[in-house]
Amino acid sequence: MARRRNILLTPEKIINAAFELLADIGLDGLTMRALAKRLDVQAPALYSYVDNKAELIAIMSEQFLNEARKDLEQYESPTEWLEQFGIRFYEVLVNTRDAAMLFAIARQPSRTEQESTQALALPLVTRGYSFERAIQVESAVVSLTLGAALDKTNEDVSRMLSELFDLKENYKNALNILVTGLTKV
Repeated sequence: MARRRNILLTPEKIINAAFELLADIGLDGLTMRALAKRLDVQAPALYSYVDNKAELIAIMSEQFLNEARKDLEQYESPTEWLEQFGIRFYEVLVNTRDAAMLFAIARQPSRTEQESTQALALPLVTRGYSFERAIQVESAVVSLTLGAALDKTNEDVSRMLSELFDLKENYKNALNILVTGLTKV
């Protein structure tokens, strides 16, 4: 009988394996059982680190936001920060298999709602926005970006719209209009 190797699970190993699984077989194949198999453990071993698939997806979606926000400190004006964040978020969502759909179905991250909301608002609060306005403005950019990424990653919709205009350029124009309007109010 083959001995199972001792696997030291960590939240980072689990999340990294989940992203590998997403890249390899897509959102439909992202199950706790498939993740456990990838990590060479039994599925119950995962539940010490993540409660269920919904929490796993929430954590992964938060990683997409974090990736888009990385290294944006040099953009001092809210307008520049929002545009760069939007463009980077779009790139993350369209360049990662099923990322837009995963983000669209994600529930509130595993942190408390208050912590998540504060983290979302912080970059704009530090740039002079009130907490409430920061949430409104960034949420509008996230919504526009998610919609554009879903259009781009849906083959049928993307093909149809690409006959009418360049999807990425259209998104950038829409983002500029949205951000310009939101930051002038």
